[in-house]
Amino acid sequence: MFSLAILLGVAVALQSAVNAKLRSFVQSPFLTSFISFTIGSVALFLIFFSRGEASLLTSLTDLPAWTFIGGLLGVVYLTSNIILFQKIGGVQTAVLPIFGQVVMGVLIDQFGLFYAPLTAMTWTKALGLVVVLCSVIIVTDLVFAAVKQKSDAPFIWKAVGVGAGMLSAIQAAVNGHLGSLLHSSIAAATISFVVGTICLFLLVIITKAPFSRILFALRETRRSLWVWTGGLLGAFYVFGIAFTVPALGAGQVIVLALFGQLCTSAIIEHFGLFGAMKKPVRLLKACALLLMLGGVMLMKL
Repeated sequence: MFSLAILLGVAVALQSAVNAKLRSFVQSPFLTSFISFTIGSVALFLIFFSRGEASLLTSLTDLPAWTFIGGLLGVVYLTSNIILFQKIGGVQTAVLPIFGQVVMGVLIDQFGLFYAPLTAMTWTKALGLVVVLCSVIIVTDLVFAAVKQKSDAPFIWKAVGVGAGMLSAIQAAVNGHLGSLLHSSIAAATISFVVGTICLFLLVIITKAPFSRILFALRETRRSLWVWTGGLLGAFYVFGIAFTVPALGAGQVIVLALFGQLCTSAIIEHFGLFGAMKKPVRLLKACALLLMLGGVMLMKL
């Protein structure tokens, strides 16, 4: 179960790299996300119906309305990151949502919010949280960015970044509870993706993104079909969240996934995989990843 949580983070890092490449063909970030969500929704629907769980759809009207907001929260998180990248830069866009995810994950576990398993705070868990957050700052080069930048970003955008991360943690808890109510992680993931797809379709229409770019991308990627796998990776992540949160708790799943995400991102940058800009990993960053692993282990004790 712990290995699966780490793999969820690996999937997030791979999805980001894949979708970034797809965006270079379709241009619009909203259209890129819509394509990704649509592919993920189709994949989840096929699995959902092949498992003979279609009868679960008849029970959806009996569920609380708030259990369906997971997909909407995912879209808000995605859209916030797109806006923040232009407002505060890539470094803080990465670290601030992560901070929000970890903090909200701990709060959800501490108070059993959204019907997540109740996990009380301990000294070792608190120490592990501090270690994880310190290592996140080092890994994302926030300290070095702060030294180089003379003018800091407005506080409001920093607050938006942290808030977006907190919404992502809430999404994990909501989808986990929905999976428990339906007794099906696949059903919860499918519903979340469908809601997200609908929201993104509306965003594409509002922003007037050119659908013709999809045909252009299809022609240009005939020998690089991997650029279309972002939706499958996203579907795996949402399904995995709904499956692991009820068993491990939102806090541990988020931290373990974070470790997998940052390690995979460092590997992608170090070797320049998926067309990413090659950026060798310094010794300090590698040590910070090991430090994070130690913090994760403390939080699990």
